[in-house]
Amino acid sequence: MPKKLKRKIDTNPLLPFTCVDVLYIITEEKNKASGVASNNTGGRCDRRVDARSTLNRHSSDPAGFLGRGRYVDIREAKAIELADRGRVVRNGDKWFVFSLNSADRYEITLEPLSCTCPDFELRQETCKHTLAARIVLSREGCDFRTERQPEEPPVKWPRKSYPQNWPAYDAAQKHEKEEFLQLLSDLCAGIKEPERKPGRGRPPASLADQTFAACFKVFSTLSGRRFSSDLRDAESKGFVSQAIAHNSIARFLESEEAMPILRWMVAQTALPLKALETKFAADSSGFSACKFDRWYDAKYGRMHAEHTWNKVHIMTGVLTNCVTAIEIHDKWTADGTQLPPLVKATAVGFKIKEVSGDKAYGTVENFEAIDACGGVPYIAFKRTASGKSGGLWEKMFHMFSLRKEEYLRHYHLRSNVESTFSMVKRKFGDSVRSKTDVAMKNEVLAKFVCHNIVCCIQSAYEFGVEVIFGTEREIDPKMILKFPI
Repeated sequence: MPKKLKRKIDTNPLLPFTCVDVLYIITEEKNKASGVASNNTGGRCDRRVDARSTLNRHSSDPAGFLGRGRYVDIREAKAIELADRGRVVRNGDKWFVFSLNSADRYEITLEPLSCTCPDFELRQETCKHTLAARIVLSREGCDFRTERQPEEPPVKWPRKSYPQNWPAYDAAQKHEKEEFLQLLSDLCAGIKEPERKPGRGRPPASLADQTFAACFKVFSTLSGRRFSSDLRDAESKGFVSQAIAHNSIARFLESEEAMPILRWMVAQTALPLKALETKFAADSSGFSACKFDRWYDAKYGRMHAEHTWNKVHIMTGVLTNCVTAIEIHDKWTADGTQLPPLVKATAVGFKIKEVSGDKAYGTVENFEAIDACGGVPYIAFKRTASGKSGGLWEKMFHMFSLRKEEYLRHYHLRSNVESTFSMVKRKFGDSVRSKTDVAMKNEVLAKFVCHNIVCCIQSAYEFGVEVIFGTEREIDPKMILKFPI
């Protein structure tokens, strides 16, 4: 006979069950998960909703129309599921709601209404956690059976999709590499060569050839040695005058003089799209390296190690995802202080109508910097924000409070900057091969140069960009692009 487990009381006084009960609950949830399908198509979700039916819906989206005059509120459906599965715990005047998919816990009060979840902090309106607490409160004292079996099959939620010009996309992808080489070659031709003192020895490779080789290597995502054959092929086609050695490419990336050249190229490769971009979004992300930062933890008496990485701050257009300005600093640099230089750099070549960003950019200085360039800031406010600062800050805060749906419609354009980082990391890698600090920054800059050129190629096929490029070759009129020099 197996030994009976000792019922050890959980250390958290807010949970009305023991550790043995938790193990039993988890086991029962796993056994029931495959057989539980729960939606009610007869009204506004009087029964629980299967979490699998809401995977393609964002919690801030409006209620979905199901036909025959029936609507389902997504937040209410998820609130019923939280209440049915016992994730709501009461502690006096407060409530604690435990997430279904993680270890997160949210604190709730019903009078006044408040919740610590990001959805409530952004909207300042009822969220699924406050709804779940109200549902549990209404059920107290009544005989309610949880995990009820549905009488009807679950609703198939419509998947939110976005239109895509597939013929233009296919054509751009098929000709991307050949067009990339020509555009990169013509762009590098505008790099001015520095004056070199006459002397003995072999003359160094031109900056144009070194820059072309470095950017093409990043585009290929290959190591320096494996990339050598691709560079020789580009030399045979006339895109570069000399196929330099792989160690020369590494030395160029490690040089300080490469950084201003690559920054100039990022700005120049975005300018052909200035007629399309008037709305911008800002954010930051990290690119890890192949080396580690190690330190000794005196408190616990052990060594720690983590990948070193660079933090990249960018301003991107929300239509074509081109990067108009970029700043690269160490990983501890705050986001808010980098927005003014990004806005000023973007305003040099683009007309700014609006700029969106997350709460990290919510400062009076950033609002004023955007306004000085002629744009309207749509930046999320923190829960503790108020309109006491006056001026534009007060105006936008009142718009956020009184016309929240309109404000959020502009604010959510910032999702495109997340798409931009995803495009760069999936296509050119989320890490760098270089090991020195300067080389890591230059390699990241080269990734965004390649990304902007790819965006130009896609926009040429999709939007029909027709600008004189100034080349003697026979090309498709749609591919006539010009980089200002």
